[in-house]
Amino acid sequence: MEMTIYDPDAARFTRAGRPLEHWLMQLLDADLNRRKRAATFIGKMHCETDELTPDTDVEAYMARFEHKVQEVLNEPQFDTRAYVRGLVETMRLSSEQHDRLWKQEQARADRVSSRITAKLEAARDDAERDSLTRRLLRTSCASMDCRTPTARERHKHSLVDATAAIVFRSIGEHAHSEPATIRRMLGDPRMEHQALMLLSKSQRGASAFYDDLLAKVDDVGDHASSVLLEALANSVAGDPDRMREVFQMAVSEADGRSGVMLQVLAEIGPPMLSAVPDAPAQLAELALDSQYRGTLAATALGKMLARKRDRPLPGN
Repeated sequence: MEMTIYDPDAARFTRAGRPLEHWLMQLLDADLNRRKRAATFIGKMHCETDELTPDTDVEAYMARFEHKVQEVLNEPQFDTRAYVRGLVETMRLSSEQHDRLWKQEQARADRVSSRITAKLEAARDDAERDSLTRRLLRTSCASMDCRTPTARERHKHSLVDATAAIVFRSIGEHAHSEPATIRRMLGDPRMEHQALMLLSKSQRGASAFYDDLLAKVDDVGDHASSVLLEALANSVAGDPDRMREVFQMAVSEADGRSGVMLQVLAEIGPPMLSAVPDAPAQLAELALDSQYRGTLAATALGKMLARKRDRPLPGN
């Protein structure tokens, strides 16, 4: 008798008899209920808590999901560019619909509350005031009730948006196949974070957006988020010319981006040494500065030498 071999991948990435590819496409369906069903299944594929044990390598478990998504996108017959565009549009629409329904619900609750409050101020006796106060409390609670039809629809959009974001962050180097789409995301406050999350995880994907990320630094100044720093470091890594350019910006007191670039150096770490061999000496001198730049320089120096314990510190 032939023995059946259990395939954990087949069990994890097949739901309702359909493979991951089917549910990835369903996630972009025009029908909200189909999108929600696909989002539910993909969410379980991404992380089924019942499958996790104390011995599970969670990082490898999550990486397996990303690998399977990229396997689908790498299939010759799969239209990856169209899928990336559709995925981004699904995120945008889901987010917009969720916010629209939320505002609509809050506006209705505010109108009702205003009418009740006006009556409360004109109440003739304690009994009427007590009755109106209870109505006002019920109205406030109703606006937070997740069982209403509007709230249920809002939840569907939220689930689809969150799941599409998980898939989007898994596309890796395929980001460079749709640069115009990614650039539009970087310019949209609603979508910017998802684009940066993707670029912070993919060196090849990020490299095409180096200039865009520099422009983003100019926009935010010293308030650059950690994910922007990671994305910019990714766009630089592996390119000696860019690494030298970033280093010069970091150590130049006249450059307004100096503080942010020092943080980017810390994100790049030891690889910076191959592009700028004398970086430790320059950073050590800058670290003596009593200002905030000195602290950033010391941090960058520490990160740069983190795996070079046998290297003598500058000056020793």
